[in-house]
Amino acid sequence: MEVKLIGAIPDVEKIIASSSKSTRSKSADKILAEIDLIEARKHLGRLMSYGHEGAAEFAFFIFSVNNVSRVCTHQLVRHRIASYLQMSSRHVDLSEYDFITPPSIQENAEALKVYSNFIMDAKKRYKELLNLGIEKEDARFLLPDSIGTHIVIGMNARSLNNFFGHRLCGNAQWEIRQLAQKMRDLVKDITPSLFWAENRPCIIRGFCPQKPSCKYVATKAFKREREKYLMGYPHE
Repeated sequence: MEVKLIGAIPDVEKIIASSSKSTRSKSADKILAEIDLIEARKHLGRLMSYGHEGAAEFAFFIFSVNNVSRVCTHQLVRHRIASYLQMSSRHVDLSEYDFITPPSIQENAEALKVYSNFIMDAKKRYKELLNLGIEKEDARFLLPDSIGTHIVIGMNARSLNNFFGHRLCGNAQWEIRQLAQKMRDLVKDITPSLFWAENRPCIIRGFCPQKPSCKYVATKAFKREREKYLMGYPHE
C-alpha cells in the first residue's frame, strides 16, 4: 500500500485560527496578518479540545492511495463527508493488475496455494472473456474484490478525525486500519493542532464500546492517550 498527501492548504492552522478569532474580534484577514504559528496552534488546539470541531471543516486534505483492494475502498466510501475518485474498472483492462493477499493467507502455505490458484484462474477467465469480445464493464463481474485499485480521497479535518477514530480501532479490518494509520501519519505532524488526539471511541468515552473488545483499553498506550485527551491541547 502506498499513500501520499498530494493536496493541503498552506498555513491552514493560521487561517482557521484567525477565522475563529474573528468571531469575537476584528476581521480574519487582519488577524491572519499578525498571528504566528505557535499562537495559532494553541488557539486551534484548545478549540478542538473543547469539542468545537466545526472550524476543522475548513482544512481539506487530498490523498493519493495506490495498491489497495476494493474490499478496502468499499469500506472507505461508507465515510460520507468526503470526496472520492477511483480507478474505473469499466474502462481499465484489469488483466495485469495485482491482487491484494491478506496476511492470514500469506502465512498459511496451503491457504496461499488455494488463493493463488483461484486468482490466476480468475485473471485467465477475465482475459478469455475480453478475447471473446465481452466488454471490460461486463468481464469485470467475475473478478474478486481483492483486485488492486487506486483512489484519490479528499476529506476535511473533522471527517478525518472521525475516520481515524473508527478505523484505528483494533477491531477494524486490517487493510483499512493500515490505510488510516498511514493517512494520519501524513497529517498529524504538519497540522498537529487538528490531529493531536486519537479520537477512538474508547479514548473519548473511557471504555470500549465494542463487543468483543480488542483489549486496547488494557494497554499502557490507551492510558497514555486517554490522559492526553483529557488534558486537551497543548498536552505536553
